[in-house]
Amino acid sequence: MKNHMEFRLQRSVSQLQLLIRNIAILLLASLASFAQAQVITSSDTGTHDGFFYALWSDQIADSELAMTLGPAGNYSVEWSGVGNFFAGKGWEVGGPRVISYQSEVNTSGNAWTSVYGFTLDPFSEYYIVESWGNWRPEANEYLGELVSNGATYDLYRRFNTSPDTYFYIYWSVRQEPSTAGTVNTADHFNAWAEHGFEAGEYSYMVFAVEGYQSDGSAEATVWDGVVANCEVCNWYGNQIPLCSSQNYGWGWENGENCIGRSSCESGWGTFIEQTECNANGSSSSSSSSSSSSSSSSSSSSSSSSSSSSSSSSSSSSSSGSSSGGGCRCLWYGTEFALCNNQSDGWGWENNQSCIGANTCNNQWGNGGVICPGG
Repeated sequence: MKNHMEFRLQRSVSQLQLLIRNIAILLLASLASFAQAQVITSSDTGTHDGFFYALWSDQIADSELAMTLGPAGNYSVEWSGVGNFFAGKGWEVGGPRVISYQSEVNTSGNAWTSVYGFTLDPFSEYYIVESWGNWRPEANEYLGELVSNGATYDLYRRFNTSPDTYFYIYWSVRQEPSTAGTVNTADHFNAWAEHGFEAGEYSYMVFAVEGYQSDGSAEATVWDGVVANCEVCNWYGNQIPLCSSQNYGWGWENGENCIGRSSCESGWGTFIEQTECNANGSSSSSSSSSSSSSSSSSSSSSSSSSSSSSSSSSSSSSSGSSSGGGCRCLWYGTEFALCNNQSDGWGWENNQSCIGANTCNNQWGNGGVICPGG
């Protein structure tokens, strides 16, 4: 009898311990779920699960707005009757960064997704718009095009005025909307800088859903993206940066010459290739490659000139007039060897690219054939 009572007591204790453990597990799961999913219903900023978040709205009467903070860079938002709002997750300090995202927006009205942020001293706002509803964002001042990460964006700027502040809002708007992809913000900052954008001090930067006088719901996830390689133009053996503001011809950006994507792809013997990127998203080999090609061009041009001068044949003399006895071509800020065997177009001589004298002199800008002491 005693053994039977002890057995029942031990079984009751075991069942109680199991019940307590299950309750503890459920409680911890509930706490974890609460930590991972918080609902914000009014304008607020803060951090959640390693990401900065921001919610803003004009809070008009009878409007409904709820942002649910999911794990890491995930969030969802529902809105109804709101005049204007934005919700997003990202980073407390913006700036040059590679951002990857995935999004889904359900609305028949006006809403868009973008990388949104602003700077201080001077103050300015910026949008890199990836998708939109029934209205494609734009502004009154069109600045041109930008090709970045395989996508083409239209660039805009608007001067905003209010009773106590004046500032510019910069826009990059994809020509084709996307619900998932990668944004290299450095490309956009560099393109806007050519039209007055001053970085100043970066405030927060988020991948945001913004709506205006519409109803809907959305979910988005953002994370640190990686662009393992940057694209450059292999121009007859030399790596030349691709222009971000033009697709054709040669240009000058960020203190160095560049070439339009279409011009690179349409050239004979020229093509787009991959190279490592700097932290700011630009080609790491482009500047060093330009300077090294410039020095190799100089030394090779000298050797070409020596061999040319040592030759006594009329054909050599003719090619010597083309090379100009040590002359080189200043091509949009970068020196290249002059071709000995052709006066027009680009060529390949002495294991390096060269350019014909006529082509060199016909370029737009202040370049042309340069000669020692000339």
